[in-house]
Amino acid sequence: MPTQRNNPKPVTIHVQPDGSDTNNGLSPRHGRGKTGPLATPHGAQRAVRKVLRAAKEPVAINVVFACGRYELKRPLKLTTSDSGWPARYRKWTVARPAHNVIWSASPGHHVVFSGGKTITNFKETALDDGRRVWVASLGQVTKGNWAFEQLFVNGQRAKRPRLPVGGGEFRFAKVIETGDDRVPWCGGNTSIQFAEGDLKADWHNLQDVEVVAMHVWMSSRMKIDSINEKKHLVTFQWPSSGRLNETHYPPIVPAPYYVENVFEAIQPGQWYLDRPAGKLYYMPHADQQIDKTDIVAPRLERLIDIEGDADNDRFVEGIRFENIQFSHAQWQVDRQQAAYGQAAAETGGAVTAHGLRQAAFVGCRFSGVAAYGLELTGACRDVDIRRCTFTDLGAGGVKIWHVDRQGRHIRSATPPCTHGCRRITIADNDMCDGGQIHLQAVGILIGRCMACTVVHNDIHHFLYTGISIGWTWGYGEENHAYGNVVEYNHIHDIGQGKLSDMGGIYMLGLAHGTRVRFNVIHDVHSRGYGGWGLYADEGSTGVLLESNLVYRCSRACFHQHFGRDNILRNNIFAFGGESVLQQTRAEEHMTCRFSRNIFYADGESMLGGTEGDYMFGAYTPQTLHLSNNLYWDASGKELRILGQTMKQWQARGFDEGSMVADPKFTAPQAGDFSLAADSPAWSIGFCMPDLSTVGPR
Repeated sequence: MPTQRNNPKPVTIHVQPDGSDTNNGLSPRHGRGKTGPLATPHGAQRAVRKVLRAAKEPVAINVVFACGRYELKRPLKLTTSDSGWPARYRKWTVARPAHNVIWSASPGHHVVFSGGKTITNFKETALDDGRRVWVASLGQVTKGNWAFEQLFVNGQRAKRPRLPVGGGEFRFAKVIETGDDRVPWCGGNTSIQFAEGDLKADWHNLQDVEVVAMHVWMSSRMKIDSINEKKHLVTFQWPSSGRLNETHYPPIVPAPYYVENVFEAIQPGQWYLDRPAGKLYYMPHADQQIDKTDIVAPRLERLIDIEGDADNDRFVEGIRFENIQFSHAQWQVDRQQAAYGQAAAETGGAVTAHGLRQAAFVGCRFSGVAAYGLELTGACRDVDIRRCTFTDLGAGGVKIWHVDRQGRHIRSATPPCTHGCRRITIADNDMCDGGQIHLQAVGILIGRCMACTVVHNDIHHFLYTGISIGWTWGYGEENHAYGNVVEYNHIHDIGQGKLSDMGGIYMLGLAHGTRVRFNVIHDVHSRGYGGWGLYADEGSTGVLLESNLVYRCSRACFHQHFGRDNILRNNIFAFGGESVLQQTRAEEHMTCRFSRNIFYADGESMLGGTEGDYMFGAYTPQTLHLSNNLYWDASGKELRILGQTMKQWQARGFDEGSMVADPKFTAPQAGDFSLAADSPAWSIGFCMPDLSTVGPR
């Protein structure tokens, strides 16, 4: 049993809004001299470091915040000087228990770390049309030292004026810069033709007006440079991230788009920043009062910046954040940030960690941020993200990423990619309402990282993909995304018809040992092609997809673009949209093995492909294995697979032991896929998965 010497009494540091950073923080009450609470997180950091420097043995430190919003003037930067003492193990036993530095809210208190500034100097006036607005003069904006693209009113994100009014869309009339047709999604456009009347050259501060285009799997946000109404031509200050077509499959049509930050279009509940004049306008709702409305504008891009040095084994470690809200993180559109590609992977996080290990974020809330809520990169290890809420996100929820030894990001991170994160646990979180700025962001983005565990999360109402794993295209490049576990997640209401080529769970590249099991995925809807529940994209290899329930997708429940040695067994795939299953590219090796699955259609085909059903003519039982599956079409049509009856299909060597029969689901249209006692599914060896614990526990 540890002695008192090895387990000293924890030190508690108190912080509250009416405190003072000249205090010692060792008491929650103001006393004589310097006795009393601190006032800011930075003051608390100085107090923590003082304790750490004086400690002669490991000691736990609790930094406890009282209720309030703590507006950060600069990011809270944590280094190895802020580390606690994580647990140490020897031969599977605890040689030293953890003595963490815990940053937490006092029990029952609501604590917000804010990167914003409260705006209080509003005055009411009227526009030329008589509608009332509130106006605040901001000197730092006039001087060019501050600009922002977000505003939060009474804790909610307020929208900028948008056209068409009401949330609709325009569509470009003609793409005039065509690019390379071999890669029709590439090659950005700096100008394009619009339909008559959609854009106006006399809009106030025209070069602050932004066009947001939705094309294939990306969105691009471009500021206008000029508009020629006679030629119906708009020119942007920078190119889009790809050619501005809706998709790259026929019929190819120009992309849809909407326009933001048009002062003339302002409606109640919306705001406008007149940068040249340094004035912030907010048009209130009828019941809002100027002295009872809380309005916050963001200033900081990052709230917490944790910087370790994995190359030299100098990790930040032994740190926990508990029950703290992180909000009001900034983002500003510019040439480098306007046209992010797939998954908005180039965006960072409101809270960012490099070289962090044996740490945790528990019960925190990430909301009202401009990019991802939390970003881990730079060889982070053994970090838990549990029971957190990620909502109202400019991009996505959690980004687990890789960089190389030079610190380069994205696809320039070449093998051996030793800095991919490992053993990150993302469990029991609620993630929703992403893509507020970057539509193509995902709930959880995992790059070239291994042994991560993603379990029991509720991921919903994103405009692109729910979970994305891997970051190489094809077989040749090392992916390092091995042994990841994705289980018991509830993923639903994904896509919402905004972008194409997306899915509930998206996979890329070599991924041996990865398990995708016991997930419930439904209501996945793309704009054009795509909209798949489970999506094994280019080179997906060595993945087990087992005991998942996938239903109501716009294109198919499962799609494999191309891949190798993937196993799909004991899944229920129902109501696939165009088809229940899709595979695109025939290859000479074994691509997938399907066994003991239930495939349930309602008039759609059983098998299809994004490039046409003719692709399946090249498949053989040596490259696509199916056996002991149960097929049924609830529409009453005769079931055919690529135009063939089951008997003809089996004569080709496919689906030995499979049958066509009603599985006798209880209420599939209502999402109840429990099986009757006399279901024929039992005879093919199907085992009904227990999905009662899916989602946060």
